[in-house]
Amino acid sequence: MFYEQNICKICKSNKNETIYKLPFKDDKLKTFFKKFYGEKNLDEIYSLTKNHDFEILNCTKCQFKWQKFIPEKLILNKLYNDWISFDDSLKKKNNLNEEYFFTSLLNLLDTNSVNTLDYGAGVGSFCNFAKKKGFNSYAFEFSSKKIKFLESKKIKIINDSEIKDTKIKFDLIYINQVLEHLEKFDEFFENLNMLSKKFTVIYISVPNTKKLKDPVKKGPYQPLEHLNSFNNSNLKELFSMNNFQTISIYRIFKTVLKKKNFPSFLIKRIFNQIYTTSILFEKN
Repeated sequence: MFYEQNICKICKSNKNETIYKLPFKDDKLKTFFKKFYGEKNLDEIYSLTKNHDFEILNCTKCQFKWQKFIPEKLILNKLYNDWISFDDSLKKKNNLNEEYFFTSLLNLLDTNSVNTLDYGAGVGSFCNFAKKKGFNSYAFEFSSKKIKFLESKKIKIINDSEIKDTKIKFDLIYINQVLEHLEKFDEFFENLNMLSKKFTVIYISVPNTKKLKDPVKKGPYQPLEHLNSFNNSNLKELFSMNNFQTISIYRIFKTVLKKKNFPSFLIKRIFNQIYTTSILFEKN
């Protein structure tokens, strides 16, 4: 049901330390699973996880943190298609601040840039917004339920099996709250490199690693879901290793002046690029 990940996924170091450990059968985790996945799923979750631990490792070299015991496909399929409430996902609607951000993000593109991809689209907040703004908008999604929902909204889907054969190269790829969920990074970056071209804008946002107080909650170390936890430095290192560099402040500043972007976007973006795990990259 699980396999062990003992080597850092970023720097490949085997020098790590356990910073938290709790059996999945512990009452604290049962309470967490009941709250977020519902009582009806509790017995199944317990039967599939009871013989393993929720253990977090820290790489002493690059400070990347990850769950040592990685769920295999059976658990992951149940987690994202059955246990996580689809109805709760639908309740999350765009707010005004998010729409301002989407607009500012799309303003980074040249006027002849048309192709956008929402990678790990969920219920399609970004790809639906980009579509309404006239962009050639696509979605890539893992959950079969969410794919059906996106198709019902007339969003164009790129399936996993189609990536190698697609001729579309995207001008902007939006990846929000995805990377922390992935078992392995190799396939992700293979996909990203196939779907992008030189200067493609990549927006990536993941939970920011914080001091480890109580990881059994919604946050950077969330049991079962958040397999990876990053800081600004190791997230940049990971993308640099895979042919992507951070977008320069100059490029962002030039866009703000040229397209009358929101000034708050510039201020927040400079701060985020330097300190957070919400970062703009571009293809080398």
